[in-house]
Amino acid sequence: MSGLKEITAITEADFLQGTHRNTLFLNGNSAIKRKNLLWGALSNQNSKFGISNRKSVSLKCCAQSKPRAVVSGDKTASVDEQPNLSEKPAQEVVHFYRIPLLQDSAAAELLKSVQKKISNQIVGLKTEHCFNIGLDSRISTKKLEVLKWLLQETYEPENLGTESFLEKKKQKGLKAVIVEVGPRLSFTTAWSANAVSICRVCGLTEVTRLERSRRYLLFSKGALQDNQINDFAAMVHDRMTECVYTEKLTSFETSVVPEEVRFVPVMENGRKALEEINQEMGLAFDEQDLQYYTRLFKEDIKRNPTTVELFDIAQSNSEHSRHWFFTGKIVIDGKPMVRTLMQIVKSTLQANPNNSVIGFKDNSSAIKGFPVKQLRPVQPGSRCQLSESSQDLDVLFTAETHNFPCAVAPYPGAETGAGLVAQQQTVGPLQITLADVAVIAQTYTDLTGGACAIGEQPIKGLLNPKAMARLAVGEALTNLVWAKVTSLSHVKASGNWMYAAKLDGEGAAMYDAATALAEAMIELGIAIDGGKDSLSMAAYSGGEVVKAPGSLVISVYVTCPDITKTVTPDLKLGDDGILLHIDLAKGKRRLGGSALAQVFDQVGNESPDLEDVPYLKRVFETVQDLIGDELVSTGHDISDGGLLVCTLEMSFAGNYGITLDLNSEGNSLFQTLFAEELGLVLEVSKSNLDTVSKKLHDAGVSAEIIGQVNSSHSVEIKVDGLTHLNEKTSLLRDMWEETSFELEKFQRLASCVESEKEGLKSRCEPLWKLSFTPSLTDEKYMNATSKPKVAVIREEGSNGDREMSAAFYAAGFEPWDVTMSDLINGAISLDEFRGIVFVGGFSYADVLDSAKGWSASIRFNQPLLNQFQEFYKRPDTFSLGVCNGCQLMALLGWIPGPQVGGVHGAGGDPSQPRFVHNESGRFECRFSSVTIEDSPAIMLKGMEGSTLGVWAAHGEGRAYFPDDGVLDRILHSHLAPVRYCDDDGNPTEVYPFNVNGSPLGVAAICSPDGRHLAMMPHPERCFLMWQYPWYPKNWNVDKKGPSPWLKMFQNAREWCS
Repeated sequence: MSGLKEITAITEADFLQGTHRNTLFLNGNSAIKRKNLLWGALSNQNSKFGISNRKSVSLKCCAQSKPRAVVSGDKTASVDEQPNLSEKPAQEVVHFYRIPLLQDSAAAELLKSVQKKISNQIVGLKTEHCFNIGLDSRISTKKLEVLKWLLQETYEPENLGTESFLEKKKQKGLKAVIVEVGPRLSFTTAWSANAVSICRVCGLTEVTRLERSRRYLLFSKGALQDNQINDFAAMVHDRMTECVYTEKLTSFETSVVPEEVRFVPVMENGRKALEEINQEMGLAFDEQDLQYYTRLFKEDIKRNPTTVELFDIAQSNSEHSRHWFFTGKIVIDGKPMVRTLMQIVKSTLQANPNNSVIGFKDNSSAIKGFPVKQLRPVQPGSRCQLSESSQDLDVLFTAETHNFPCAVAPYPGAETGAGLVAQQQTVGPLQITLADVAVIAQTYTDLTGGACAIGEQPIKGLLNPKAMARLAVGEALTNLVWAKVTSLSHVKASGNWMYAAKLDGEGAAMYDAATALAEAMIELGIAIDGGKDSLSMAAYSGGEVVKAPGSLVISVYVTCPDITKTVTPDLKLGDDGILLHIDLAKGKRRLGGSALAQVFDQVGNESPDLEDVPYLKRVFETVQDLIGDELVSTGHDISDGGLLVCTLEMSFAGNYGITLDLNSEGNSLFQTLFAEELGLVLEVSKSNLDTVSKKLHDAGVSAEIIGQVNSSHSVEIKVDGLTHLNEKTSLLRDMWEETSFELEKFQRLASCVESEKEGLKSRCEPLWKLSFTPSLTDEKYMNATSKPKVAVIREEGSNGDREMSAAFYAAGFEPWDVTMSDLINGAISLDEFRGIVFVGGFSYADVLDSAKGWSASIRFNQPLLNQFQEFYKRPDTFSLGVCNGCQLMALLGWIPGPQVGGVHGAGGDPSQPRFVHNESGRFECRFSSVTIEDSPAIMLKGMEGSTLGVWAAHGEGRAYFPDDGVLDRILHSHLAPVRYCDDDGNPTEVYPFNVNGSPLGVAAICSPDGRHLAMMPHPERCFLMWQYPWYPKNWNVDKKGPSPWLKMFQNAREWCS
């Protein structure tokens, strides 16, 4: 297949505006090897245009593949160096060292890995931080003490020093090598930007940059070879953003000697000049690009391009940015296609515009929402109270943001506050990651919202691109169907196209897929209203072109009239559950492109497909009716792994057994169990079976009883009366989870992974119980003309303030949105508030330890510190700190308080309890079990004796008590009111029940008078029952009403009366 069309001549102005490019070559094999010119080259060549003749000097930061490592005793182990950056001294850089960089458990894990991958001669490993601090002027002794407090661990001030701790360490008979790695010097890191912001708010205006490097001391029985040192360095740093430091930094002022700006002789040498610079600079121009740009410069613009222009063209004028392929005219096998790909995709929205508000606008789209009452600032942009406001609120969908863990959210996934999420990705009593559809509410007072689901089947595309496209749509809808939606006709979708489109045959395959997609969507009455394309999914490696399978990801979204009517895939009915199979393939069982085929290193011959589109539409609408009538207990779609895996997943998530009795209908055993034909499996009660069957029959939907649920925790699979599998559910679940656990070991402490893996074998439904019945707030509080004010305080990087405000509002308070800058600037005072709340999130991105910067902004601002202390002492006030706010209250010494010990007690900072890095070594987000014990905490009054679930999401939540006496007094005075507990409700230190490793399961600490409470879990994220991912059937609660955690906030309101 090929595509050829004469290039349309354009003007230079047209080119600069990016408005023309019509020719598409579908058969070009132009993947080339890129060269890494990240740092440029050191050159003394003359040039007509640009920078040259820069003298280079030695560099502290090496980006080469063979670094030099500093050896204990100020010696160096020489390793070949490559040209690198030049550096000029400009400002003073001072250094502070802190031990340890890694906790003992993490260091032990790293040592094991080093011994396995590099050498078992390495017998010891020590670590330390090095803080490299740039100053533009001398710093006073007083300010130096502030800087030291920021850098040190409060309870280990002796572990911070101006000299390296590692260089003093020696072990008799062992060789020592120190390797230091840190950020490249050519740009200021986000970490430094946040650290400098902290310094500035503390008055340390002399600090201009603060970068952190990591130092590793290796002890070995013999001298390590250069390649071994190099291999270790590669293990502990990211060469894209970091480098090896060969000696102590003396300045941050680096001057990258850039590649000289050159004119490329296209006018003289034509296409050959572009081919050469393409290879040299790694521009990834393909056949089409080379032809196009040769003609552009030689015949239209009539001048030579510069290297800068060509580099910019390769980026900003790329397919990814300009969508040339999707908007260009295509010729396949010599025949011009009538429509462009963009026209094909947009035809779906033209046919089914329905509720569209925004379509095909900058990767985002929107659909008509609902009139709601939203909690909003009375005066947006200024300090003010929050109140309900009636307005129309549409639903927005963004296909892509190019986001990565950033300054605000340093942990993957942590930037989502999760407060309006009605259906997480985890389901069932064991919180298995299995959800089919994500559901989010629009507000905290209404039940309207939106649902989103995904479909993709790339392996099927190797056999049949058209079938792959139809299956992607089908899978998305069979995932979406489990949320009650307004209408199938309201469903919109984002299409994410990933193809090596310019390779022979790939572009034509994508065109076929787009055509099939559009036809199916138009027939279904749904539409695409946005998306993205990545059409360079190929690379040149090892002398051959490696390409990814052409793939289409369909993300559907739609409005939901009632978010509580969402069906999850975890079995719930025990012995009362009946399993029904709705077969969208009407008996066909094709194994092509299946997971089973991949196990046998095959692709197969015939792909599953969606032949009867109207039937899918009928099934979707009928199941929606069943869900609306609350006749379906559990539902799951048949996808990867086929019918067997679908039903097993339902069993694993619900922690129930199943008995399947299947008929092969002439198909093989493998086809019966593993064919990935579209379909649904429903769990219905025996009492509802006749009603469900009749409704399905009347709608023309065929459903077959394939088995039943059991409470014996065993799985039995029969086909044509013969038993092919009879095993414990837990054993099969272990096999299913094995790959996930192995992957977890790459990012989590191995011992924690093993603990969770072993514990899962004997897990049971958590024995949650309530000592009270949740209820709505008394009307006298909600309708009061004057309500107690609570300041919801946030700092740069905080989140969760809106759900916190909503929780207090639901309890009868008047919440105010207050920023730290408001308080620092004196724009508002704490005198007018009865309560203050420090919310969660990542203040200053948690650099210099969690909440350290937030605490310092108060601690080292005397007027502000006085204001907070006066509030703390007022007998008519209360405070709550959650997550980051909990860490802050500990650093401020507000809990357990001066009477018990800590910052304001006799022991001072070194005796203050803190919340430090999780034992697992990573950010944890789980719906954890906690038990509430007797305590003086006013917000937990009447909740004692309850065991229940709550969201926990943090990276530094492990309670640490440096002073045993303080811990003893906390326990003796009952000042640890919330404890992580196991499935039986017993406080525990076992992972993952205890998500962070806190001793005795401590999850919260309060003051002796009970007015001040700090807790790591997030009650504000689950003060409504629809925010609960699971709860026991015997709870006396309304799914549309308040959760047990609302009582916390109601208690505070009662106390204020």
